[in-house]
Amino acid sequence: MQKSNNINSGPFSRFRTTSTQLRRLLLKRVWLPNIVYEALAAIYICSGLVALAAALFLPGWTWILPWAVVFGLATLHLGLGIAALRHRLRRMARNAHLKSRFHSE
Repeated sequence: MQKSNNINSGPFSRFRTTSTQLRRLLLKRVWLPNIVYEALAAIYICSGLVALAAALFLPGWTWILPWAVVFGLATLHLGLGIAALRHRLRRMARNAHLKSRFHSE
């Protein structure tokens, strides 16, 4: 009996195809409308602040309090990171545009 050297054969072949499909799905580009793309950082920041405020005003210690704090901090951090990255990239693009404009004259 001859062994198959095919990577897609054997007991883990189904797992390999599922992981490949999952990888393709997760790495697929998502195109958002411009208004949603521009508002994304503000949406994250606002949802983080709302979650932190909700955690602050919850009556007593409940099971949801730590999750609200974690969600609030994570989305606040994500929103501020996106806003800072966009600001830095736009400033670099503006500076590059100004440099090329003045060097071409």
